[in-house]
Amino acid sequence: MRTEGPEGASSLVAPPGQDGPRGPVRRTLRTELVLVLALSLGASAVSSLISFVGALTRPGGLADQAAKLNSSQAPGRPWLDLAWQLFGLSLIHL
Repeated sequence: MRTEGPEGASSLVAPPGQDGPRGPVRRTLRTELVLVLALSLGASAVSSLISFVGALTRPGGLADQAAKLNSSQAPGRPWLDLAWQLFGLSLIHL
């Protein structure tokens, strides 16, 4: 339900005693959420497909490739590597 706020501005805040936005507003929010999720997942899928095609077309194919699970972020620069690793750990705990 739309209510008039200060200075005539409309708001989507539900008045006391009501649960929240109803009808078209709720449908619009649901549609926007689904669109954002679909675009995000679609972009991730396209990125993954391009990366996979790149791996397939490298000389030697997939058989000659190996993944480094715990590689250095800054080879030959141990202090910078340590800084990147600590920064990555700090992001996990946020």
